[in-house]
Amino acid sequence: MSPLPPPARLMNDRKTWVPMLLALLACFALMLPLQLFTPMHSDDYAYTHKGITWAATWRHYTNWSGRLVADFLSSAVLITRSHALAATVNTLAFVALIGVLWWLPRFELYRSTSLASERARRSRPWKSVQTFALLFLLYWLGNPALGEINFWLVGSANYVWTNVLHLLFLGLYLREALEPKSLPSDRAGWPVRFILTLMLAPIAGCTNENTSLSSLMLMGLVGLYVLFVRDGGRWRVWHAKLLALGLAFSLGAAALLLAPGNAVRQQIYIQWNKLGWDERFLLHFTERAPLALHHLGLVLLAALVLLLIAQRLRTAVAKPQVVMAWLFMLAAVFSLAIMVASPVLPQRSLAGTLVYLLLVVSTLMLWWERQEIGTVPSRLRQGLHACTAALALVFALSYGLMLRAYHQVAEQNAVRQQIIHDGMARGDVYIFIPKYHWLPLLRDESEPFSEFFNDEMVSWFEGTWSPIRQFDATGPYRTIEQARAMLTPDEQAEQQAMEAWGREIRKRPR
Repeated sequence: MSPLPPPARLMNDRKTWVPMLLALLACFALMLPLQLFTPMHSDDYAYTHKGITWAATWRHYTNWSGRLVADFLSSAVLITRSHALAATVNTLAFVALIGVLWWLPRFELYRSTSLASERARRSRPWKSVQTFALLFLLYWLGNPALGEINFWLVGSANYVWTNVLHLLFLGLYLREALEPKSLPSDRAGWPVRFILTLMLAPIAGCTNENTSLSSLMLMGLVGLYVLFVRDGGRWRVWHAKLLALGLAFSLGAAALLLAPGNAVRQQIYIQWNKLGWDERFLLHFTERAPLALHHLGLVLLAALVLLLIAQRLRTAVAKPQVVMAWLFMLAAVFSLAIMVASPVLPQRSLAGTLVYLLLVVSTLMLWWERQEIGTVPSRLRQGLHACTAALALVFALSYGLMLRAYHQVAEQNAVRQQIIHDGMARGDVYIFIPKYHWLPLLRDESEPFSEFFNDEMVSWFEGTWSPIRQFDATGPYRTIEQARAMLTPDEQAEQQAMEAWGREIRKRPR
């Protein structure tokens, strides 16, 4: 421990934290423009309408979803109707997720007083930044639903904000369980960190179904190891603390999984409910799971290659990180397998499996950071640098295409808004707006945001009784005239007929 007081020690260690701070700021700067260009869409309107009152929260919990944390957070941000606030919060959540993936495995799994071990545990700042950059690049390029998960506020609340809370708790739990103590008295009492972790536990448990169950399994394995292997089966006060954290997390998970709304929503999947469990297992493990692994291929490949390298070069210093990496890999497999109970498996539902695979990468990169330069073959170091550089080049292409496409979508959204407001001013019975037209993207299947259109909620949000309908856009548009020029004669006639019919209905006596 440095003899300097905390502020002076912080300044003395600035060579360590300044590079990471710059990396976080760079991540924020890259994400914010895309978030600002992303308009409200899909369920954003419905969750604005839902509100955050107790009655609204309970009604949603009993009739649709048990995700109390995600549903409350998304409605709380959307209800402000501030696009700049929503974009900023979403950007901060993205940065926080990459940051917590980088932070989670960074604690000591053993204590050694040897100078060699102390040197091995030290991380060079540039190596830490490279790990952060690699996690960012893999998350971006290996994300099976980048647009829906990160550039849709309700989707982000379900799969980014909740994962930040979930992984923050998991990291604190692992520190309580595995971080070494110099004296038995270090484990006594109820320190502030434990109290905060206990308060976070039920919130983290009530975030997402498959990740909650996977982390519960992971926590159980770690707890059993601590009790029966490390401490020889002798019950101590710190075992009670771990049990309290597990029970608090389980209460949150139970509130999530046993929500009445889950049973109500499942009733809409009529065909799925007719299948027996043998048919569900066959469908999931022969069709859905292989397709999911294909979507996660880049991150899965990176995790497996790093595991193979760590296994071949495993030393006493590397062993704890390798074991933790295998536990995270097990959690990733379990998070995908448990989806056999889900009627659907959209690509955005793979976000939990994705973060566990990234934890494997983060853990093994920590092992690489703490190796002395001479202990890692130069060809492996050069290969890692080359892979990181290659991913950075692909990311630059992806980001450039997305920035151009999302900027044009923002321009198209301004045209749509103008059409809606002009139609409201004229008193149109029906308001017709063009769909978004997307410019080419590197991964057209994962980089756009959701195109689901809830016409009823859009009308409510805009404050009009007139139904708002979409028509196909065959190309980009920047003005109302360009948008309407894409209508075919048949579409124009259909819109005019609907408008005339609507006006006639309004004239009828009630």
